[in-house]
Amino acid sequence: MKIKSLLSKAKRCSSQEDAAQLLDLLKDKINKHPLLSHLWIYNAESMMEVDTPFVSFELNRVYSDEYVLMIRPEIRDEAFTIQVTMYHMQDKLGVCSKKANPLVEMNEVLEPSKEQNLEEVCVQAVKIAINYHRMLMVSVGVPNSIANTTADSCWK
Repeated sequence: MKIKSLLSKAKRCSSQEDAAQLLDLLKDKINKHPLLSHLWIYNAESMMEVDTPFVSFELNRVYSDEYVLMIRPEIRDEAFTIQVTMYHMQDKLGVCSKKANPLVEMNEVLEPSKEQNLEEVCVQAVKIAINYHRMLMVSVGVPNSIANTTADSCWK
């Protein structure tokens, strides 16, 4: 599905029910991607903001009670983005953490063009996630070659 098709559906939203249907469509398309289908969905939300929909949800990959990777697709202000962020859970409660801080060096927002396919943007997000996983392992002393192999194999 092209991003412009998704945004075209967003432009036609005029009610909370329409926004909820848009969220369901976005979750369905992204969660069916083979590289993302194993991730847990959290914090799904949809609403109308003045005349445009806001929809988003999080796909989380829990590495430990201390580190959680978040991939967050969002439609807002007639634009589509995907944020990829590694979080440090300072209270070591994993996704239930009350003290989650994003790692500045592991935080990127993809702003795809309207001509791109949703599938290719998902692949971009996963490549970033794999790199963050590798960076996390290297930061605790895992050799780069082993970190590369391990991070790649965890996402296939």
